[in-house]
Amino acid sequence: MKANLEQIVDFSKIAKTEKEWTLEKLRQIKKDEPDMEFDEILQKVEDMKGIEVKDLIKLAEEEKMTPAVNDIKKSLVVVIDAQNDFHEGGSLAVPGAREDTKRTIEFIYKWAHKITNVMLSLDTHTVAQIFHSIFWIDKDGNHPDPYTVIEPEDVAAGKYKPAFHVNVAIDYLKGLKIEDKKKLCIWPEHCLQGTRGWLPEEQLMNMIYFYSIARVSRPIFYLKGQDADSEMYGIFEKEYSKDGVTMNQAVLKILSMIEKYDVIYFLGQAKSHCVLESMKQFLKRYENRPEITSKVVFVIDCSSCVPGFEDETQRELDDLVKNYGIKVMKSTEIQM
Repeated sequence: MKANLEQIVDFSKIAKTEKEWTLEKLRQIKKDEPDMEFDEILQKVEDMKGIEVKDLIKLAEEEKMTPAVNDIKKSLVVVIDAQNDFHEGGSLAVPGAREDTKRTIEFIYKWAHKITNVMLSLDTHTVAQIFHSIFWIDKDGNHPDPYTVIEPEDVAAGKYKPAFHVNVAIDYLKGLKIEDKKKLCIWPEHCLQGTRGWLPEEQLMNMIYFYSIARVSRPIFYLKGQDADSEMYGIFEKEYSKDGVTMNQAVLKILSMIEKYDVIYFLGQAKSHCVLESMKQFLKRYENRPEITSKVVFVIDCSSCVPGFEDETQRELDDLVKNYGIKVMKSTEIQM
């Protein structure tokens, strides 16, 4: 690689707002150089700012890499929900996400000449979704706190009632129980479409755009979670649908695209929820086709758990290795 990684990304900016980063740099310079005038400090910070897209384009074109379409062994990196709200400082932060994203960037940089394409899922919501507080009201007229679990019995007892789509919501709770799915959890409002929290992490996007130009390979953006009446942990299926249809034609098209790759790397946030469920859904879809399930590699050091789910997640990962033959590897162990 001709371009240094530092020319493409600024690790000090991962998942930080411009204000956070600027204040951090101002404090650091003032500490290191206490006699420097304030105007000089401001100018120094200004000079540090920004890797512009035009610079990425120029650097990428100078690489003269072989276009990805010519790859003999085709590999896909599936980056799940690497959005600001799931990083430290976000509304539903996963501890460790910032370091996971750093390792993801290093992984893509190292293997840019071998990765055929990158697919990014984006958790995409509005405020009034079934797993947000505003959707429910308790017996005193208050909305439940984040991380409250609501079950059919709670509604039957009058503890909670839906504020929207009453019959649909009650059917949903019953359906989750009948199909032994995760109980409905009220999550902090997160990944609201159009907000900063919804956006993919900026330095990761610098790396992906650099890669895509260098390899002439358009990244695939995939929005999930837009149905306000259902959770959608995995990127391929809703948690429950009364008519039994949890996959639409767009998802089937995505799956038919993914299955054609020779190696499929899964990573992102959170390991315990959206990443794990995505792999489970994909593997179940192809459970009778070991030639496809054996292509899956979970990049374990580029993903972290929601606290409290570590042991359960490890048990489920062990089952996926045993039942489907997937590989679990660190990014530093992978050879392409």
